[in-house]
Amino acid sequence: MNITTFTSIIGAATAGIFLSLCMLHVYWALGRSNVSAAVIPFQDGKPLFTPTPAITLLVALALLICAFPIWYSAAILPVMAGLLIFALRLRFKDSAA
Repeated sequence: MNITTFTSIIGAATAGIFLSLCMLHVYWALGRSNVSAAVIPFQDGKPLFTPTPAITLLVALALLICAFPIWYSAAILPVMAGLLIFALRLRFKDSAA
């Protein structure tokens, strides 16, 4: 394994972590989960802060923005774009006729 492959693997893993955290914040912002006791610190039985859905979506956007330079520097973004185009062509090849 050469250094370029290793860098791509590490880049993909790091970007995947950012993307997973982004999707988790979107899930929370949509009110799909009530796990605040596990992720929000409490003191004397009261939460130290109460995040709004808008702030949670802002955090999700920030995490997504952090993933893009990693994808780009690890040469993963062009590969992902190519895979997306390929998948779209497969999906819509019959409807173009």
